[in-house]
Amino acid sequence: MVTCGTSENGEEIREGEVIPGRLKSYTYVKVNSISRMRVDELARRSGASPRSIRHYDRAGLLTSVRRPNGYRDFPLQAIEEVRVVKRLLASGLSVADIVTLRPCLTAGGEFNGCAQARSILRRHIARLTASIQRDQETLAHLREREDNMSPAGQVEQSVG
Repeated sequence: MVTCGTSENGEEIREGEVIPGRLKSYTYVKVNSISRMRVDELARRSGASPRSIRHYDRAGLLTSVRRPNGYRDFPLQAIEEVRVVKRLLASGLSVADIVTLRPCLTAGGEFNGCAQARSILRRHIARLTASIQRDQETLAHLREREDNMSPAGQVEQSVG
């Protein structure tokens, strides 16, 4: 059998081994002295769904290692990677944009000064600016309609 990690109290855990008095499966083990998590644990700790974690991983946005049994292991840093991806998605960037921007991100999720980041951010800012302009025009139109309404309780007869 191959050693695949250690328990929280230092016991060596071998692949497929069942430790009496413990859960048969576990999601959090130390592998090569680096804490690792499986998809469900990363999802729980990052606030993302397991489906989102798999999607981000397939897109190349997360650091992961495939184990011999086919499962993915994620290091602790993947928690922050997921949070950065979620923050960028919430700002309106697409997964494709984030994939392109990944080399331009610092460890803390900020952009360095790379040309790709500037280009994508300028396009995104232009889209948001246009969207805000449309929303402001719609809001002005609705306010005008509201101002021109009959007082409450009065119904105008339509001619027809």
